[in-house]
Amino acid sequence: MNKRKLYAVIVVLALLLIGLIYLRNREGKEKYITAQVVMGDISDVVTATGTLSAITTVQVGSQVTGGIKTLYADFNSQVKKGQIVAQIDPDPFQAKVDSSKASLSAAKAAVTTARANIEKDKVNLEQVKRNLKRTDELFKKGIVSENDRDVAQTGFDSAVAQVKADEASYENAIAQVEKAKADLQSAELDLSHTRIISPVDGIVISRDVDVGQTVSASLQAPTLFVIAEDLTMMQLDASIVEADIGRVKVGQKATFTVDAYPGSRFTGEVTQVRNNPVTLQNVVTYDAMIDLKNPDLKLKPGMTANISILTAYKNNVLKIPNPAFRFRPELDGEKEISSYGTVAAYRGSTEESGKESSTNVWILSGKGKAVAVPVKIGIADWNFTELTDGNLKEGDRVIIGVISKEDRSSSSGRIPRRIGF
Repeated sequence: MNKRKLYAVIVVLALLLIGLIYLRNREGKEKYITAQVVMGDISDVVTATGTLSAITTVQVGSQVTGGIKTLYADFNSQVKKGQIVAQIDPDPFQAKVDSSKASLSAAKAAVTTARANIEKDKVNLEQVKRNLKRTDELFKKGIVSENDRDVAQTGFDSAVAQVKADEASYENAIAQVEKAKADLQSAELDLSHTRIISPVDGIVISRDVDVGQTVSASLQAPTLFVIAEDLTMMQLDASIVEADIGRVKVGQKATFTVDAYPGSRFTGEVTQVRNNPVTLQNVVTYDAMIDLKNPDLKLKPGMTANISILTAYKNNVLKIPNPAFRFRPELDGEKEISSYGTVAAYRGSTEESGKESSTNVWILSGKGKAVAVPVKIGIADWNFTELTDGNLKEGDRVIIGVISKEDRSSSSGRIPRRIGF
């Protein structure tokens, strides 16, 4: 009996030992969370925010100072090129035009008078010239004195000088006519500027004046209206951070949403990437201009957009879940790296291609331990990263987290933060 009891105890202990080993191995296998390597499409996008605006926006101002007499356009008014959108009180400017016309008439009359004076003095010059000739002949014959001859010469010289003076007055009168004409043109131009004209076809998106308000154009032309030339074609000014600007190119497609239509997505195309940096609170950004169509006029200037610019796209490629790159087990150095390869074998690809980089992911070995697998990776989205090279295939499971001891009973897991990559 004692032997039988001993054998029974030994069997029970062996069974307990086998059970403990089984449970320990099972515990080791279940402490990791895994996910599959899958095939599928992947896209690389750059996200940004931006503001919508019309492609061409014209500020309509006033070149003259005066009070607004009439408004012919308001917010959202459709206007045509050459259409009157406002009228500044023209009466003061009309008075200046009338005054300039009177001045021009007076200047023309002065020209006529000067011309008449020239003709009169030329007749007098001929008379004085004949008198001097006769006096000179009588002086040679000794009939008149030398004084009489000098008086006649002086009269002649005076008549010549008078003709020259009249000619100068005539030239001055002509100049006054030209000045009066210029003053009249200036007054008429100011009068025409009282009619505020739309320079383009478009829609009024801003009106900054009311009837009776005085506008002053002493230093700069005040803005009365802002007219968007064509709201069916709009532009999106996207602010791209410097880390992403190298991936944004002209011709790339962009999608965006606005808060006004949360269920709608709109599309556009990158047409310009500007080189001018914008620095705000030590953050450097660059502007990328995106053109888009707005046929139903749903989008309005000034709306804020959340933008996604498609910078790369690949279909039917191997994809690794992104949490796999954030997992790091607690190992004694790198002795757990198995025959899947070494990390050094895959380093340097970033420098060679500029598009790929190398890192590690971890899988479970047959003994339930984490084993590092070096991989080359390409483009990435929010959920997956492209696998370009590495000893993994579709269906393989990679470790993305670990189940804590406290949470194993509820099968909840802990996914550490991403390190590197």
